[in-house]
Amino acid sequence: MTLHDYQLICPQATMFCKGCVCERCKGGRLRECTFNRCKKGSFGASFAASLENAIHRLWGVFDLVDQFLCPSQFIYNKFREYGFSINKLVHIPNPFRIDASSDIDTSRGHERYILYVGRLEAMKGIFTLLNAVESLPSVNLVVAGSGAEEQGCRDFIKQHSLTNVHMIGRQSKDEVLRLIRNSYFTVCPSEWYENFPYSIVEPMLLGKPVIGSRIGGIPELVLDDSTGLTFTPGNRDELRKKIECLINDPVRVMRLGINAREHVAGIVAYDSHYRQMESIFRSLNLA
Repeated sequence: MTLHDYQLICPQATMFCKGCVCERCKGGRLRECTFNRCKKGSFGASFAASLENAIHRLWGVFDLVDQFLCPSQFIYNKFREYGFSINKLVHIPNPFRIDASSDIDTSRGHERYILYVGRLEAMKGIFTLLNAVESLPSVNLVVAGSGAEEQGCRDFIKQHSLTNVHMIGRQSKDEVLRLIRNSYFTVCPSEWYENFPYSIVEPMLLGKPVIGSRIGGIPELVLDDSTGLTFTPGNRDELRKKIECLINDPVRVMRLGINAREHVAGIVAYDSHYRQMESIFRSLNLA
């Protein structure tokens, strides 16, 4: 079973509630999810999620899984911290490939914009990013995505008269790749425990550095001043400074982009993933 999120240890699945990281359910205190209305802000939805998790534990459903595959070292450590057996956890990144036709020449020029691609949710740090670029009128930000906070973002842009922010909605895969290729760099300002975000993997495979928050599995991909720059989650001033650092240093952007591509290509290689999976199947006598 691949651990894409935290549902087995958090009924809400994201370990994020009311604007911040939440670990109240640690130690099996599933009632906390209900009391805090973590699921959709609803008592009923939160109770149902807590009950489902409690029943799975009571019936020993998790014990039926032979191996839990952890895309990031962070999620491996978190499930181990929550009592999952080390013998059942294995760190194995998800494989990912961008066709050769999507290759780029890192020497080409850039359109002068930075890019955010992803869901428009509070836990994704989108408002931190909007606040950061508010005082950078010369920096164009393109926002590609949709979500619960889409209207909230549009309202923020209107209220603050942000003429340098361009919301273009959800885009096709090909269009997203085109946007990444033509961007200066991308930003991942998440404020929840990201696991193994493809919104970082894709740009890096295309030779783009990423500015990412130091949370969850992000620092495993965004190595500070090697494959990108990192900042404290939710800190708009620090994020603004990091954006300024890169936007004014194209040589550094290119160097970080080349490093990023090399770093992530080794992590998501299909042949490496195949060898690891083959070893797991053999150890379980399932091959």
